[in-house]
Amino acid sequence: MASLFDDLFVVPFFAGLAVALLLPLVGNLLRLRDEWLATLGLAHLAAATGLIGMAFGVPPIWGARLFPEHEVANRLPAWRWHLGFDLLSALAIAAATATVGLMGAFALIFLPSWLAFRLAPDWRRANLLAVAIGAGGYTLAFALALALDQPFAPVLAAVLIGLFALGARGGRRAAGADFPSV
Repeated sequence: MASLFDDLFVVPFFAGLAVALLLPLVGNLLRLRDEWLATLGLAHLAAATGLIGMAFGVPPIWGARLFPEHEVANRLPAWRWHLGFDLLSALAIAAATATVGLMGAFALIFLPSWLAFRLAPDWRRANLLAVAIGAGGYTLAFALALALDQPFAPVLAAVLIGLFALGARGGRRAAGADFPSV
């Protein structure tokens, strides 16, 4: 455990911890919007179109929705909120991919929020639980990866899958206790 506090690992640990605190919250919001699985498709689509564009010398272009939905309560278009959230999600996933790797980023965005939605009785506790699972799993995986001299991202995915399996056995919130739509 002394190597965990070595100067070489302090900055990477805290950079990853910041990602581990943020991504479960983004995952909760994506699950709430029923777009949590779309992040994988958006990441691949963005990478593929960027590579194709670079091959043909086309400058990078920010994508947007062609047919945005509109809110009906206040008659204002919702596309700017959806686009803004999509861009922030993509930015968070890109930063996390650079920090903890692709496997670690997707494990942190999917598994803590999945388990939190399964166990928590309300939205506030789901956010707290997702952050606790993400940060606790990240810290445990970091220590295990150093102690066992293993690559970090697979260890993180294995730890989060293990936490999900343990938590999923523990129970499920009462039927009909779904979170209100935001």
